[in-house]
Amino acid sequence: MKVKLCLLSIYSALLCITVVSCNNETKGGDDVTKLATELATNFATDYFNYKLDKAASCCTTEAKEQIYYLATNLTEEDVSILRDKKEAATCEVDGIRLINDSCAEATCIIKDSYIKDTIGTRGKVWDKRNYSILIVRTGNKWLIRKVSQLQNEKPSHG
Repeated sequence: MKVKLCLLSIYSALLCITVVSCNNETKGGDDVTKLATELATNFATDYFNYKLDKAASCCTTEAKEQIYYLATNLTEEDVSILRDKKEAATCEVDGIRLINDSCAEATCIIKDSYIKDTIGTRGKVWDKRNYSILIVRTGNKWLIRKVSQLQNEKPSHG
């Protein structure tokens, strides 16, 4: 009898812990929005300042492949321009759109970024550009899936 009571108590405690932890993840979308904002800001800051290893650490396999492709196509000239840049790129999350319980899109304003649009050509330092960062949940972890420039903008460059 004591064993059954003990097992019932353990089961009840585990059930309560599970319910509480699940509610923390999805509570009104606020926690997801906060998490997505933080993840997008940290990722974009690393990505647009070419700290690519650090940026890749919070990405899906597909996004990591794109980052590694970018890294392998940087030239000595690109590295020199990045080293001589006076201002670091900055990221401001302009909005988070919750697509569903496992996907969110962050709209970000990136300032003072060096962008290399075409392989084999010199990149440019842009004053401001708008990007979309797609964030997905795989298992219990949120990861960056895709970064893309928003098409309906007129970029300004210096």
